[in-house]
Amino acid sequence: MRILMTGATGFVGTPLARALFLAGHELVILSRNASSARRRVGVKGDYVQWNPLSGPPPAMAVAGVDAVFNLMGENLGAGRWTEKRKRAIYDSRVKGTAHLVAGVADANADGIGLWVNFSAIGFYPTNRAESFDEGGPRGEGFASDVCAYWEAAASSDNPAARRVVLRVGTVLGANGGALEKLLPPFKAGAGGPVGAGRQMMSWIHRDDLVALCMRCVDNDSFEGVYNAVAPGPVSNANFSKALGRALGRPAVLPAPPVALKLALGEMAQLVLDGQSIVSARLADAGFRFQYGNVDDALREAAGRLPVGLNGEEHVCDRFEDFTFIDRPVEKVFEFFSDAYNLERMTPDLLRFRILGMSEEPVREGTTIDYSLRLHGLPFKWKTLIREWQAPDRFIDYQLKGPYRIWNHLHRFIPVAGGTAMTDRVDYQLPLGVLGGAAAPLVRRDVQRIFDYRHDTIIELMEAGGAD
Repeated sequence: MRILMTGATGFVGTPLARALFLAGHELVILSRNASSARRRVGVKGDYVQWNPLSGPPPAMAVAGVDAVFNLMGENLGAGRWTEKRKRAIYDSRVKGTAHLVAGVADANADGIGLWVNFSAIGFYPTNRAESFDEGGPRGEGFASDVCAYWEAAASSDNPAARRVVLRVGTVLGANGGALEKLLPPFKAGAGGPVGAGRQMMSWIHRDDLVALCMRCVDNDSFEGVYNAVAPGPVSNANFSKALGRALGRPAVLPAPPVALKLALGEMAQLVLDGQSIVSARLADAGFRFQYGNVDDALREAAGRLPVGLNGEEHVCDRFEDFTFIDRPVEKVFEFFSDAYNLERMTPDLLRFRILGMSEEPVREGTTIDYSLRLHGLPFKWKTLIREWQAPDRFIDYQLKGPYRIWNHLHRFIPVAGGTAMTDRVDYQLPLGVLGGAAAPLVRRDVQRIFDYRHDTIIELMEAGGAD
């Protein structure tokens, strides 16, 4: 299936684009910055530059698509809701969607099969005692208006035979979403409920939201409005306790509502207002959640993982990357089987050198000694290959080095005539809270290293330099 996407560089859009690609679909990704989107998303596809407010997308880009996933929109929580900011939020969703619908309809005279449009549970009333399912009424205020007009723009003159609207709750996942601003104070033991914490929260784990989107593609019975929320709404107080448990930290310091209103203005309603939203339609459809309770969802999203050598749990930061290489999986894995190729893929400023290996070729149980420099400081690093399943995956684990925990899962997946190489690093800095203060700097360093590796591996392998 040829699938058109907007919002593919976002917190939900990126893992969704990767899941669609790994399932064998062709992707057309519309973005304000096509080259940046290509690097960030990583999948093979057509990346097309488009400003949603300038008019419909280019006809050649959208012609012949079978389905559309429309996730476009300015982040509601990115800044105070000034009048200018509210206009940008509204226009990015409503005007942009209207232009997208017009462009897809004009370029596909016979229509398309599927249109999935994101919305939000902000559609429904807030601060009410009762719960609302998909038959609930529209609320009042800015958030509700945006949702209603966004959905209307997606339905008017829509060329799709089957249309789905996902009203999404608070999305939980690593490296973004609702937890991005919550984790630092909670990790420092300074987190807690907002006010008395009685306001209800309806949430969904990002992995379940992506799985729901895939279900919309694969199951023709999915049509109409669905509340994309897990089965159990929780109070803000219980949510805060669950996050504290996930992190192993107290969560008893309340955030005063007055302070939030002063700091955030009208945007404070995102955390001060409560909603108990459920999904009768997902229950009827038999959709099964991987993360059906908030404790499990927050443990995964906050990084409490069994990554120790003996399966012990640690709270880790996470880095993920995705690279498509236009070479067979056996060739790509063979390249990574040569540990000395790590030197070729590492920026020169790190002065990365292999000092020795316990055995060659690399296999499970192999240890490798390195030296490198981080911000000019010399470090020794000893790695254990704790898992080796050629040509599918391997895991390297730091035994000695600058991190307290470093667990790096490499996966190699044959797709689209080449290889999707995915990386997931779960890491923990030393020195507790003091080390946590350096987390943004460390993340930027890791991103730069993987950006260099991404470009270098493609250059070496696709140019034939890795044969």
